[in-house]
Amino acid sequence: MASQIAAGWNNTAGLADISKQPRMEFVNYGRQRVAGDGFVYEDGKASCTLVYDFLTEAEMNTLSGEFGVDSATSAKMTLRVESNLARAEQDYNVFIRKPNATHDRSLWVNVTFSVYGMDEI
Repeated sequence: MASQIAAGWNNTAGLADISKQPRMEFVNYGRQRVAGDGFVYEDGKASCTLVYDFLTEAEMNTLSGEFGVDSATSAKMTLRVESNLARAEQDYNVFIRKPNATHDRSLWVNVTFSVYGMDEI
């Protein structure tokens, strides 16, 4: 399954594969609630991190454009990723932040795009 992205919220019709697939840290929730029977429920706004070990300058520019953060510090996007709870594709309305990265010689290394405020569509 390829992760997909589209500009704006509720834009499932515009979803397209991300040009270079990230290594995604699992979808995490803000808090966990424990029921009386001991079952743990995930609660709150979800977040995740899209990670790249290294990117060329061209790849960084392309991905920044796809994620809507080439000229802004954050963007409203529609994201389709695998949900670790359902183990199936799930669509989310998300905010994506400009990446954290280190520029080393001609490569961007340890690139992380923070995805937060994830609302299931």
